[in-house]
Amino acid sequence: MNRWLPLLALLPLSASADLFNYSFADEFASNAPLLGDNWIDGVDQAGWIAADFSGLRYSRNSNDGDNTIVRTNDAGFSYSIPAEATAVSLTMQTRNGAIFWEAGFAASGTPIIGAGSDFNLDNKYFILDGGTRFAETGTTATADTVNTVLLEIDLVNSLANLSVNATPLITGQAVTLPAMTTANSLFIRTNSRFGGVGTFTIQTTVVPEPVSGSLAAFGLLTLLLGRSLRAGRTAND
Repeated sequence: MNRWLPLLALLPLSASADLFNYSFADEFASNAPLLGDNWIDGVDQAGWIAADFSGLRYSRNSNDGDNTIVRTNDAGFSYSIPAEATAVSLTMQTRNGAIFWEAGFAASGTPIIGAGSDFNLDNKYFILDGGTRFAETGTTATADTVNTVLLEIDLVNSLANLSVNATPLITGQAVTLPAMTTANSLFIRTNSRFGGVGTFTIQTTVVPEPVSGSLAAFGLLTLLLGRSLRAGRTAND
């Protein structure tokens, strides 16, 4: 049976995934300026430093202005979302409470899609879709804590889910996405020193097309059947 293993390996039986991780704890000492790893805010660069809270080293906007800082892909860290990707997820470890913040993917510094909380002081988490925010119905962004924010994006159907600390908050939200291959930077926006992101974990998934899988399976079955028929004829000769 081992002679068939190379053929079986050709079958696209499972999804493939790429994982990218950015950690402020890995890149910065406490109180270090974020410019040290190419995070750039053209309005208030000096206000951004790395700070510590409950074991999380995060991006701190120490001047408390409503500012956005961006990190474009470079040799130090980069991620990519391939054209054939069917899904992408963004997991962020954040310090946040009843303060406004948002973060996620950007194209050359312009936000594409992300997540955040407390827009217009509503204490709600939201999905950011370009310039639109889709808020959850509860009022959960109230305590100043470290949270795990997970944004899942179905690129095939243009839908997004948002969960916080493994609790679903928004499910099946329709979003309008540009080509995600243009996403080449991360962004963080906040108006408070008491909120920010500590880690970004990006996972892209590519699922083989069903037609391709069926054709490959049919081809393999044909080969196996043909060999079996030849073996049967040989045995009967």
